[in-house]
Amino acid sequence: MKFGLALLLISLALTAAAWFTTRILSINPGKGTPIGQSVRTASHIATLIKTLEPYVPSLHRDASKDRYSVSLFVVPVDGSEPWLVLLRSGLTPVRFALAKVLGGDGKRVWFDLGETGTVDLSSREVRASDGPVPRGSRARRPRPFR
Repeated sequence: MKFGLALLLISLALTAAAWFTTRILSINPGKGTPIGQSVRTASHIATLIKTLEPYVPSLHRDASKDRYSVSLFVVPVDGSEPWLVLLRSGLTPVRFALAKVLGGDGKRVWFDLGETGTVDLSSREVRASDGPVPRGSRARRPRPFR
């Protein structure tokens, strides 16, 4: 019984230390920054957002170990609430260096993060693209305000 109790106390102490390290000592870097240009479809404006994932600081921080998540920020043109869809997480900076939004047809938005994918605007699901972006769905880049 003493061995079981000691094992329980050690496991609780290790769990508390892991929780303390990941929750209290980790740095949450914030909301994220846009990647590339926004594109406008008939009903939405879409922008890729990169966000540095939380990390524990150290004296000898190695930035090559940083991991990012990339999301699609969609703003409806009709003024309804904007939303964010997580596309990929755990990416190195090299993996999304050429990331961009390719276009949309009002039902889907195509993106390129090394491989082409789509976001269904009604269900907000991320899907693998089953073919090239259709010709008529190339998005127009927004023009500056007059």
